[in-house]
Amino acid sequence: RNVSVRELSPLLRQLIDNAGAGNVVHYDPANIILITGRAAVVNRLAEIIKRVDQAGDKEIELVELRNASAAEMVRIVEALNKTTNQKSTPEFLEPKIVADERTNSILISGDPKVRARLKRLIRQLDVEMATKGNNRVVYLKYAKAEDL
Repeated sequence: RNVSVRELSPLLRQLIDNAGAGNVVHYDPANIILITGRAAVVNRLAEIIKRVDQAGDKEIELVELRNASAAEMVRIVEALNKTTNQKSTPEFLEPKIVADERTNSILISGDPKVRARLKRLIRQLDVEMATKGNNRVVYLKYAKAEDL
């Protein structure tokens, strides 16, 4: 549930090779491991999987934005994160990023290292615009705006 089978399978294969009998096969899209072999070996590997497959850090961090829109920032960060990950990690291990437009903040959950990387990225993107725009308002004294 909490560990990628892609990362866990090599470890289990090594343990099976040391035991001498059995096989470990994994299926990435469903994050499933199939173990065959003697009952004692399979039971030992199942116990190892239980110990390794613990829920990670479920902490949620709040990042307040000063200049950018939370919804727009989430869209940008998710697009950048998709190109970085290229589906190398299962969906359940990917960080979750949610915009709270009421407070103009972003909520981030996931691995602490990934959260730190996303916070750095958000801080880099949340900067004040160099130009405030080139708009001017001219109040008319003698003409109507519709006529111009």
